[in-house]
Amino acid sequence: AIVKDINPGLYDAGINHLVIANETLYFAAHEPDYGLELWMTRGTEESTLRVSDIAEGGAGSSPDGMKAFGNRLLFVASDSFAQNRLWSTFGIAGRRKLDYRAFCFIVYFFEQKRTELSLL
Repeated sequence: AIVKDINPGLYDAGINHLVIANETLYFAAHEPDYGLELWMTRGTEESTLRVSDIAEGGAGSSPDGMKAFGNRLLFVASDSFAQNRLWSTFGIAGRRKLDYRAFCFIVYFFEQKRTELSLL
């Protein structure tokens, strides 16, 4: 069943990268005025919303690498300056931020794993 027609007309929204975090389904979807951006739904038309227009205008931010992390979603997206950055959201449309703390944690975690592996 269709919850919401994000891109009405001849073409579909090209929905991809589906991830569940904090009882919310996140996905990337395309619409002509915003390009490929991050969306969320809790299964109703009212709860199906674009999280934010990270790359303002029609270029789209092309969200990718989405991972549930505790009660939030971490993802990489390109901002209006075409810079890929790490972002996070708690599932509230319009509320997202650059997440440097998460980035530092991820770098630390992988550096620790790399060190552990090199000791073997």
